[in-house]
This record gives sequence, C-alpha cells and structure tokens, in this order.
Amino acid sequence: MIYRSVLFSCLLLICLISFNTRLIYADYWCVNTTYNPNSTAGRMYTDNLNFLLSTLSSNASLASRNGFYNFTAGHDPSNMVYGLFDCRGDVNPDACGRCVANARGDILKTCWNQTTAFMSYDDCLLRYSNESMFSRADQSVTFAAWNTQNATDPDKFNQVLSDMMNDIASQAANDRSGKKFAVKEADYSTFQRLYALGQCTPDLSSLDCENCLSNAISQIPTFCNNRRGCRITFFSCNIRYELYKFYNSVSPAPEPASSSSSSPPPSPPPPSNSTSSEEGGGISTQTIVAIVVPISLAIVLLVVGFCIARRPRKPYFAIIETSGKL
Repeated sequence: MIYRSVLFSCLLLICLISFNTRLIYADYWCVNTTYNPNSTAGRMYTDNLNFLLSTLSSNASLASRNGFYNFTAGHDPSNMVYGLFDCRGDVNPDACGRCVANARGDILKTCWNQTTAFMSYDDCLLRYSNESMFSRADQSVTFAAWNTQNATDPDKFNQVLSDMMNDIASQAANDRSGKKFAVKEADYSTFQRLYALGQCTPDLSSLDCENCLSNAISQIPTFCNNRRGCRITFFSCNIRYELYKFYNSVSPAPEPASSSSSSPPPSPPPPSNSTSSEEGGGISTQTIVAIVVPISLAIVLLVVGFCIARRPRKPYFAIIETSGKL
C-alpha cells in the first residue's frame, strides 16, 4: 500500500510540473539567403536539412551527448548542411530532447527555405547553416533583452554583478563537465540575491569561450545598464542575470578519481530485534507512513504549484543588433 501511495504522489508531482512547465521562446534569426526548394539543388538541400534536424533531435535526449551535438548532412559541398544543438547546462536529457524537438518544428516554420537559421529558447538553442560554424566563436549577431525596471542601488548592484560575471566567464571556460557552463549567486542587499549564468557551445576552446563571454559581458552597459535583469546572446555564447533564480540547482563537477584503493564496504547492520506492533493489535509503522507520506507530499505539491502559478512575469524589452559581417 505504501508503495502505491508514494507512486501516486510522484505521478501527481510529474503532472503538476508538466502542467506548469512551458518552453519559453527567446530569440531567432533567419539569414536572408534563400534557396529554391523546387530546384534540383534545392531539393537536395531540403533533404539534407531534414535529415540533419532529425538527427539532432534524436540525439538531444541521449545522456551520452551531455547536452550538445553537432552534425553534417550531405556529401556535395554545394548542398551540405551543418548544424548543432546546445542545451543549458542544468537541463536534464529529457527536457533537452523536448526543447530541441520543439525548436526543430519552429525553425522550419519560421525560417522556411532559408540557408541559415538560429533558434533559441531558455532551455536550448538550435542552429544550422550551409557553412560550417563548428569550433568558431560567432558574435556577429547580438540578441539583447532586459528587465524594464532599474536596480534600487545601481552602484552596489553593478559592482556585485561585475564580480559575478567575471568569475562566470572564467569558470564556464574551464568547466570540467565539458558543458562550458557556470552559474553564480551573491547577496545584492539584505533581502535580495542576484543570480547569474554563462554558457558557451562546448566545441569552443577555453580561450575562445572566455573571450566570447567577456564580449557579451561588455555589452551589459550598452543594453542593460542598471537593469534588474538582462540576457545577452551570441550564436556561440550567452549570459543572463536576474534577481530571482531562473536555473536549476547545479552540482559541482566531480573531482578526478583518486588513485588510492577504495575503502572496504561497511559491515551490514545487525538484525533488528523489534517486532511488529500489529501483533499487539496497534497501528503498524508501515500503515502510519502510508497515510502521512502521501498527505505531506500532497501539501508540498499544492504549495509548489501555487508558487509556480503565482510567479510574476518579468517586464522585458528585446532588441537584435548585427555587426554587418553576415
């Protein structure tokens, strides 16, 4: 009975999270270079593009990909398609797969018959082109979005933010997990905490990643000066900060395994001498747990659901700027 009760509570939690979770659309870019899908070359490009996006989507939910994968479709240089996806470093494989699958559908509808396109959500980005973009830090387009409200103490806010962002650029570039991802939080005031994130596509070198993030950070005064929240996105890296936690808890990368021999397993516990209370006609511990656990979980789930539903939406303004190199 206890197992069925706990299983029911877990299913309720999954349903609640699914109900309140949505893929948040952030940015897209369709380079104004089209092809004729009805021509012979165009049909080949379309076939290669569809195969590329299908391959990327099918790999996104694989834990072995570690949230990133790049692929090339085609053999003829005139119609080859290059593409990649990169999921946010705190996103699990299932959420990564859902995000990339959603981006796959949107990028085909939004950038129909375009040779190059970029689609970004909170949880992932998807990109393809008729030219290779692998292992290159592309900062040719700047996506900027910011909270329209200002910080109450700009000087202190900017100092805390600057220290955090510089640390993030270094940590992400040298991330041992291979995701080129880092988060950081710090107290901005007695009652407010600042949260920040930075990430590069993992195919970049550590130096290129740190330079890309540093360039993104340098855009904060231009687009987001004194703003309570901001995100700057390049094709190859992105940063974000808010006065609320917008990412999942992240465990630090594991330390390298020690060369010393492992300690022997602990001895098994001695057999219990306790007897079931059912023998005396009372209520067993198992029955009490079976009653209390589902009720407690249900209360927690209701509180979590209420908090998610009541979480205010942040007023944001966005802009796209190009360097003219496209």
